[in-house]
Amino acid sequence: MFFFIINIIALYVPKRLNKMDIYATSFFAFTYGLLTDTILDLNYNLYGYFNEGFDWLGLTAIIMYFPAISFLFLNFYPFNKRAGQKVLYILLWSGFSISFEWLSLQTGFFYYNGWQLWYSAILYPAIFTSLIMNLKLINSFK
Repeated sequence: MFFFIINIIALYVPKRLNKMDIYATSFFAFTYGLLTDTILDLNYNLYGYFNEGFDWLGLTAIIMYFPAISFLFLNFYPFNKRAGQKVLYILLWSGFSISFEWLSLQTGFFYYNGWQLWYSAILYPAIFTSLIMNLKLINSFK
């Protein structure tokens, strides 16, 4: 249900990004998430969705979650604000992501096999920063 809600929000919020930025960002986020999850889940078996191995419902979650969250993050990112506000924004989204991951663990949507929540806490700021850098790269081609 959460994935439907987040996608509806992404569909109807006022857009600050143009259509090409949304497309390129969504494609990057989907590819990034799929590649990361394929390596860490299927190759190293550190975590996964629902059941070990490939899971269609897990793939559906990747398709619905990563692009929508990445778009919402970038759509409201304070590009023209001071560095402190940008850092705070990234940390707030990282906190949201950690909370969502913890909730996903509690509901059985997500499981760990050696992964730890604090690994994600360290990685989320880098992941969100990579989204910003990707959007800046996209815009440098215009």
